[in-house]
Parts: sequence; C-alpha cells; structure tokens
Amino acid sequence: MRIRVLGEEYLERFLLNAHFDNASCFAAMEDIKDIYHRNMVDSYTVGNSQKWVTMTIKYYFILKSINGNTVNLQAILSMAPFNQYKLFPVDSKIIKLVSRTRVPVFNLHGCSWHTCDNLDYFQDFWENLERSISRDFVDIPFVWELISWVPSAKALAKPQIYHP
Repeated sequence: MRIRVLGEEYLERFLLNAHFDNASCFAAMEDIKDIYHRNMVDSYTVGNSQKWVTMTIKYYFILKSINGNTVNLQAILSMAPFNQYKLFPVDSKIIKLVSRTRVPVFNLHGCSWHTCDNLDYFQDFWENLERSISRDFVDIPFVWELISWVPSAKALAKPQIYHP
C-alpha cells in the first residue's frame, strides 16, 4: 500500500468500523506506524500516529456536529461512539498546558510528542490526565482538550510582525 492512499483506504475503513474505544484507537496507531515503516519511512513514530488518529477522530466528531457556523458540543456528546472515546490529540501545546496546570506534572517521560515511539507513554498521559481533569468539572478528556487547546495555543503564540 502506498502512503498517499493511506487516507483513502485506511481512514475510511477506520471511521466506518471503529467504535473509538481505546483498543481500536491503539491498534490503528500501530497499524499506521507499520504502514509507514513498510514504505521506508522509518522516522514515523507512535507519536505521529497518535496525532493522525486523534485528529481524524476530533475532526470527525466536529464535522458531524456542525450546526451552521458553530460546533454543537451537545451533539458531539450524544453521538453513540463518543461515550467510549477517551483520547485527544497530544501535541506541544497540550504538553505545555498540562505541565503548567497539573500536579503532578504529566509528560511523555522527557520525549516530545512527535519523537515518542512508546504507546505506553501516551496511555499513561491520557489516563493520568483523565483522573486529573475531574477536579475541573470536565469529566471527558476530549471535551477538556476542545476547551483548553485554543486558549493555550493563543497564549503560547508568538507575536506576529506585520510587514505591509
């Protein structure tokens, strides 16, 4: 299988057949990594795969919930497979936000999200954060990420210099 058809073939099968439980998502992460490695992209890591899978699911739920120009969070929460979905995209902004706001600090054992090649590190991160966010009165990690990422990204953004 060529990498460029990964989205067409694997993505469609994944979205149609997955229940978005952790086991299905973790299997997809490993499958995608294996596809890249078989196609001689040896630098592709579990970190890259987790981002691919979790962003795909995030956009899937968001696109299915759009009502006009707004995302309908209630619609996302009522979707059948959503109640099993415990994951969210891990990137540098989320890691920085978590390290600033959570005690104890959760990280990926010192590696960055895109170089991390250990699925157990991501599993620990998600599980620890799920236990931690309950004190924020947000019990669903996916929802926590939705409401946390944009403000975090804005806070970490570098000022843009305008040149006419």
